Amino acid sequence: MNWRTTGLFVNRWLERLMFVWLLSAMGIGYLLHGIMGDWTGAVVILFACMTFVTALGTRLREFGYVARHPVVLASMFILLHAFLPVIAYLAARAFLHKTAYIVGVVLASSIPVGVTSIMWTGMANGDLPLGLSLVSLDTLLSPIVIPLTIHVIIGHSVALPFWTLFWGLVWMVVLPTILGIFANELSRGRIKPAVLPIAGPVSKLSMLAVVSINVAAVTPSLAHQSGLFPILCVLFLLAGFGYLVGYGASRAERVDRPKRVTMTYNVGMRNISAGIAIASQYFGHMVSIPVVLAMLFQQPFATLVFWLLGKSKPKAVSEVPVSNSV
Repeated sequence: MNWRTTGLFVNRWLERLMFVWLLSAMGIGYLLHGIMGDWTGAVVILFACMTFVTALGTRLREFGYVARHPVVLASMFILLHAFLPVIAYLAARAFLHKTAYIVGVVLASSIPVGVTSIMWTGMANGDLPLGLSLVSLDTLLSPIVIPLTIHVIIGHSVALPFWTLFWGLVWMVVLPTILGIFANELSRGRIKPAVLPIAGPVSKLSMLAVVSINVAAVTPSLAHQSGLFPILCVLFLLAGFGYLVGYGASRAERVDRPKRVTMTYNVGMRNISAGIAIASQYFGHMVSIPVVLAMLFQQPFATLVFWLLGKSKPKAVSEVPVSNSV
């Protein structure tokens, strides 16, 4: 095999077993926390790299989907950044007693749509343009949406670094996204296939490194914590509820099956690696704990949803556009 074939093979291999690699990354971070715990300064750079590679698969014309389907996109946006964060706050307040844990649960419910939702949407024969539009728009608006959501819901009980968080997200998410889209436009869509054999594996390994580093950073805090079981229960219920809400909204709006698949995944999945990076950089280790633990449930539920939705034969992963499947 030449280097391009090898790179594409590695990218698909990482993609197919991503849940396994995520668990492995968490284990490595836990075991090597004494070494990797000091690497948190690299998180912003690694995440910016991931975001840039993801954006290389996005074209400006995809944002036209927003104008053609405003009701569907608006309903998903409201569910993502109003309804579900409020439900998360109420559940956390009911069962958790530490403010940091409550903030972490709300943050995990306020972060942008997970880019891996594109992979699952494609595999389940969903509406990819709709998914790409929401992921891209949600990512670009995250510097405003995330601080505002947290401030409105729990701002009275936590010292929110609003502007620090805002500018951090601009540098970590928005600018890399704009640069990636700009590079894709200049190349007329040719840059992503050209660099995918290298950029694909690098971006996924960057995501795994972000997970490992942040798990390493929170491990000393975990060692002194008790009562993590209620957090796991709350996160488990919220993870399943997110997919259920997305599916229920699609049925209520009577959209076709491809849009139903997309709404289910896009409302249910969050960019947990972004949440971990945000929590550790701007809120502290205690807030990071629920966000890290949320990673345990998202992909297993995605697999269950795929089984429940998939009556037709799913596409092979190699047939699915990988532009946003980091």
